[in-house]
Amino acid sequence: MNYQEFLNYVKDHVTDEMVGYEEAEVLVNEVLKNNDTSFSGLCIKLQDEKMAPNLYLNPYYEKYQMGHSLEQIIHQIREQYLEALKNQPIFEVDFTHFENVKDNLILRLVNYKMNKKALKESPYLRYHDLAITFRFMTYQDEIGISTVLLQNSKVETWGKGKEELYEMALQNTKRLFPEQIQSMKEVMEVEGFETVNKKEPLTPFCVIKEEPLTPLYVLSNECGINGATALLYPDTLKEFAEKQDCNLFILPSSIHEVILVPENEYVENTDLYDIVKEANETVVEEMEVLSDNVYYYDRQKDAIKMI
Repeated sequence: MNYQEFLNYVKDHVTDEMVGYEEAEVLVNEVLKNNDTSFSGLCIKLQDEKMAPNLYLNPYYEKYQMGHSLEQIIHQIREQYLEALKNQPIFEVDFTHFENVKDNLILRLVNYKMNKKALKESPYLRYHDLAITFRFMTYQDEIGISTVLLQNSKVETWGKGKEELYEMALQNTKRLFPEQIQSMKEVMEVEGFETVNKKEPLTPFCVIKEEPLTPLYVLSNECGINGATALLYPDTLKEFAEKQDCNLFILPSSIHEVILVPENEYVENTDLYDIVKEANETVVEEMEVLSDNVYYYDRQKDAIKMI
């Protein structure tokens, strides 16, 4: 059974034993995620429901390929869907009025070329080889956050320019997701440490090349999700560079964090570039890649350039 046949089977049979869902509308649709990666989302909607969870089916197909029976998989999908429905947060916002959304507008830094499909319908600002996107945070709890990428059609009704939205969203992002800088040693020593959605911890970044080892620092936010956006926070890099008394190389580890490397005689640009590219090809999930390039922070100019 190929992937499309699997999706059709789930769609046709998922509600077979769900009491009260005999007349429910079952939809399987493409959900576009970061770096234009797509997932198949399952939505089961009753007539009187305004909202319903979106359950991704891709992992279940992987289970099918590993030998799990269709009966087992359908049962797991039903259980997870009903659990998601029970825990679904209430979310109703009128996007036509800017006052309703302004306090929860946030920024997210993503790769420009890898997100061209999503950016066609969304406002953004170019930042080197990256794009600064605008999102609305629907909720945040101890498990994670949920956000919605803003569409041009919504923003145009507000009569706000992108620069004005940027300044407001930047303040919100810094307030809701304060920056955090830790040494690599501190990060790796955290009990049970796992980077968000990574196959492995940041092992490719632990050694630069020559002795003595160059100290590495991880810049993210306090929740560790989409923390690379902290690069945009005013004074964050300036204060850290002044404390280190040197300029900085910036390695885009993923959308969740960047690695700050104090400039010294042991650091070679080409080595850093090779490390980033190899990590993106072997360690970082495609959906989490930020960039293959390396950046340089000049503390005198208080500016980042791509090298």
